Amino acid sequence: MESQNKEVDALVQKITGLHATISKLPSLSPGPDVNALFTDLVTACVPASPVDVTKLGPEAQKMPEGLIRLCSEAEGKLEAHYSDMLAAFDNPLDHLDMFPYYSNYINLSKLEYELLARYVPGGIAPARVAFKKPCLKQGLEM
Repeated sequence: MESQNKEVDALVQKITGLHATISKLPSLSPGPDVNALFTDLVTACVPASPVDVTKLGPEAQKMPEGLIRLCSEAEGKLEAHYSDMLAAFDNPLDHLDMFPYYSNYINLSKLEYELLARYVPGGIAPARVAFKKPCLKQGLEM
């Protein structure tokens, strides 16, 4: 139990430090520092953790909300950066894999489609969806 408490304390300290550093950045636009800090944050947060935020102090309890805002802003800037980059190509769809989270977006689209197909009234799966063409490039057949 004591080792678990030390593990939780170390994780909370790491995330608190990352939150403080990210909060002080002059910009959340993609770049080496921003990318490294968010990579560290994701690496720290992705594995399952026994942290019960409700048992932490008031400052630590407020931190997830602040991190969500920072991550949302950084994600928007990342998407804008890659949108501008892709728009410069004659055929942007041929270069979508440049976007670092493209495969995540494909997987999310597949999940959304599968849920839609499962719960659509009448049981008739939609034949056309807004993300059809880029997904077909990756093998998602609808």
